[in-house]
Amino acid sequence: MAKIHSGNASDVKIIQERIEDLKQQFAEATNLMPEYIVADSKFYNKKNVQFCKDQTNSPHWITRVPDNII
Repeated sequence: MAKIHSGNASDVKIIQERIEDLKQQFAEATNLMPEYIVADSKFYNKKNVQFCKDQTNSPHWITRVPDNII
């Protein structure tokens, strides 16, 4: 249930794609949804948080807030 991306790929851009992929993989393998997504601080932005909030059956998420947030 892991995928390796190029080191040049933007974490911010691929997070939503990975969340959808993980949900699909879990559904196919276990008919369950993950309860939590754990991500690094690149996850924490308005677009990604809103994406997860708007999803049906979206898992909760745990992340570190970036240091540059004031």
